Amino acid sequence: MKIEPWTYAYKLLGKRIQKLLPHFKDLHINLKKAGMQIAFQAYVSFMILTSITAFIVAMLLLPFSLPIIMHINFLSAGNFLLSFMFAALSSVFTLILIYVYPGIKGSNRRIPIEVNLPYISSFLTLLSSSNVSPRTIFRSVARIDTLREVRQEFSNVVRDIEVFGQDLLTSILENTKYTPSERLREILTGYVATVRTGGDPTEY
Repeated sequence: MKIEPWTYAYKLLGKRIQKLLPHFKDLHINLKKAGMQIAFQAYVSFMILTSITAFIVAMLLLPFSLPIIMHINFLSAGNFLLSFMFAALSSVFTLILIYVYPGIKGSNRRIPIEVNLPYISSFLTLLSSSNVSPRTIFRSVARIDTLREVRQEFSNVVRDIEVFGQDLLTSILENTKYTPSERLREILTGYVATVRTGGDPTEY
């Protein structure tokens, strides 16, 4: 059985970091926008465990390497202080790197989604004009293998309907909160508003 590092980190630290979670609300949103299938608590556990590990490894290596690089006494207070300082910096850098990664990944997902929006809009219009049910339309888009990032956004909607029993419009609105594309969010929220007000989705 394969165990991901964040799963192990959660088992080790999950219960100990509950009070820290409210400080990482933006990270929770960015994980969803990035399409990363990692539980929020597990990712925070992984982030903290990795930063602690970076500090420990640095403290094990730096006291031996700094005297060679900087020509200082191995047993000096300066060696210990510099080792501690660089170890702390490496720990903070590791923490920041893991923290910002989902945001970067989410930004990278936005580009292919918006590039393919004209095609998706045409496809949705074609299916809607053919009197295909809205659920079937979303399932159809979720099966388009060539549009991976778009497929994932629509797959999330389908998942919430089929697994969690949400109705289509509620699922759309919930998932638009986490799409990295503002334009796709506008299209889908407009679609929901049109349906709820009795408008014609095809004309929209």
